[in-house]
Amino acid sequence: MIEETEKIRKAFLESQIGKILEVLPEEFHGDFVQGYTANYTPVRILGATDGKDIIKAEIISVEDDFCIGKKI
Repeated sequence: MIEETEKIRKAFLESQIGKILEVLPEEFHGDFVQGYTANYTPVRILGATDGKDIIKAEIISVEDDFCIGKKI
């Protein structure tokens, strides 16, 4: 059952590729910001390093349990 849940989650994250989403940043790391969309999709935004305002990002890939976004 856990395997099936992981497959469904991965498929959902992959379905976000190409979408432009608003992300509320929560954690700031050296070369990316990590946050969540309105539906709690976890996103790491490359190139964004500061600020606490909502960031618009295009989802470009999925890595582990996160969507990877590019700030626009």
